[in-house]
This record gives sequence, structure tokens and C-alpha cells, in this order.
Amino acid sequence: MMAYLDSHVQTSNLLPSSLGKGVCGLIVALILGGCQGSSQQRGYFHENLPQNYQPEDFQPEDFQHQEYHHRAMGIEFRIVVKSPQGSDPTSAVLRAFERIDQIEDVASDWKRSSEVRQFCRSAPHSEPVSVSDDLAEILQISRQVHDQTQGRFDVTLGAATRLWRRCFRAERLPSESDLERVKKLCGMQFLEIKGRQARLLKAGIEIDLGGIAKGYAVDKALQVLIESGFPHSLVDGGGDLAFGQAVPGSSGWLIDLSSEVYRFTSPGAVATSGAEARHIEVDGVLFSHILDPKTGLGLSRTVWVTVYAEKATIADAFATAYSVPGRIPEASKLGSESFPRAIRVFDPTTTEVKWWGQISDQSSIPW
Repeated sequence: MMAYLDSHVQTSNLLPSSLGKGVCGLIVALILGGCQGSSQQRGYFHENLPQNYQPEDFQPEDFQHQEYHHRAMGIEFRIVVKSPQGSDPTSAVLRAFERIDQIEDVASDWKRSSEVRQFCRSAPHSEPVSVSDDLAEILQISRQVHDQTQGRFDVTLGAATRLWRRCFRAERLPSESDLERVKKLCGMQFLEIKGRQARLLKAGIEIDLGGIAKGYAVDKALQVLIESGFPHSLVDGGGDLAFGQAVPGSSGWLIDLSSEVYRFTSPGAVATSGAEARHIEVDGVLFSHILDPKTGLGLSRTVWVTVYAEKATIADAFATAYSVPGRIPEASKLGSESFPRAIRVFDPTTTEVKWWGQISDQSSIPW
């Protein structure tokens, strides 16, 4: 048996229900008979599920807990599968990891060969060009979230993001001339998307999908697991979580949201983004790695925003958007298909927590 130590405290963390009060900030997840997933393993074989498997026929103690790990998109993805004793989810897990790799090849802004990088290099486009189903879906959702958040989520900020990354590593602020230069290369008005046809109207536009691609990959990986017959699964992409059904009769998925642990018993997704996760200090002011679309600089406020939604794609994008100061959507919109179910803002300096919306099946777990 191995122990997996998760010290990424800026993101949500999965807790096995057996953990007690002693772990506090560092979350230890026990790996019960799991294996390490690898993108080099391409062999497929049939899952060994009991014939005519029905979850309600089993008690919680009849389920095994297995974890698998795989590195992609610059982070470690973790898959948790709870399945009847004797079943083997390995083949499904390998397909899920391969699906993540496929999305990385589409959406990475680090890989020069990725589809999105090639799409940007070919601009400007006099006519719309065909893109893959994955890129089309990501761009369409990005457009939707941009409009729903009054521009606080903007995937065309790639040029500004690259400038801020360089300055962030050097622990300095960009010059005014550099800021003015990159601002001319940003704006959703330069991106057109309809169906599988997309178009960039200006050369030099760089699309950065870092605020949505991991959530999208998590969703697609979970979809593979569920379609393979493993509905009681969870996928963690660096704190972007998507989870299926809880094991019948169990305490559900227990997820640490920075200062409290919550129980989730129905499928959903959680993503956390925060200014305190990574920051630099310049002239006494803290600046986050998360870019403010209005200023071209990192955010200076220190809050963690957690979003609970039906899909991790939505949770990931809205968590990024609502890290940027501005108004939260009306309560009547929360819970609809294209909006989060709930938004939670935690201020680590005051420990104040504010909620918008509701997690219908949640219960806080006291420590």
C-alpha cells in the first residue's frame, strides 16, 4: 500500500472518508491497490465487471478504492475509481488518460505543435477554417463564459499572458509600452466561432486556454470512465475535479474547499482558483499569476474562488473569471445549465466565506 501526499493547498483536494481530524492542511489519500497510469501503455482489454452489475446490489464495503496518476498539461492528473471487488478499471483508466493527452495536443499553449497554436499562427484568416470538435467546443464555451462574465474570462489574452509570465518569473512589472503593445493583440472581437468553423481576424492574436482546458480534459476523462461502466469515479486535474455518482450507502465524495470539507453525493464538478496560489511582490503589492483582463497585470486581491457546477469545464472557467473583481450573476441564473450551481469566495486574510447559490446535497464536515 502506498500513500499519496497532496500538498497543493491552493486547490481542492479529494479526501477518503476514513480520514480523521489529524491531517488538517496536508491531505493524505490512501492508494488501495492502484497503479500508475502511463501514456506509453496503449494495450486495451475488457473490464472485469460482474455480469449484470447493479450498484444497488452492493454494500459500500464491497467496493474497492483504486487511484491512478498521469502527468499531462504540466500537472498531475489523478483518477479515483470505486468499483466492486474483483473488477479491473485499468483499461478504462488508460483510455481516459489517452483522452487527456488528445486534448493536450489540441489546447496546449506550450506545445508549438498543438492545434490551437497552429490555428493562431495561420491568422489572419480571410475565411473561416475547420477546427476539431474539441477545439470548437472549447472556443464556443469560452465565448459563452466571456459574455456571461462581462469579459472577465477572455481566451484571447495570450499575448498579455505571455508578457505577464515573463515579468512574473523576473518578479517585475511590465513597462507601459509593452502593456500597450499586447493590449492591441487581445480581444474576443477578433475571434469568430460557429460550429466547427473558426476565424481570427488579426495576426498576432494568441489564444490561451489555460483557464478552461484542464476542466474540459477532466470532463472528457470522466465521460470515458462512466461510458466504460465505472460510474463511481472522480478525475482530479490539478484541483479541477469532476465526480460521478457516489457509492450507494456511502458518505459520498468529501472535498476540502480551503477552510471546510464538504460532502457531495451526486455527480458534479468543483474548481478553485486563487490569487494567493502563486504571487510575486513588487513595491509592497502582491500580484497573482492570474491575469486581470482590464489591466494586463496579475490580480492584487487575495481570495480563493471555488465554483461548483455540473461540468468541470464550466467550473474551471468561472473560477478563473470570478477571481477578477466584479459582480456575481443573479441568483436566478445560478444552477442553470450554462451557469455554476454555486460560487464560494474565501478570504484567507480574514477567513471570511461568502456563498452565492446552493449545493443542494452538501453538508459541512466539522474537523
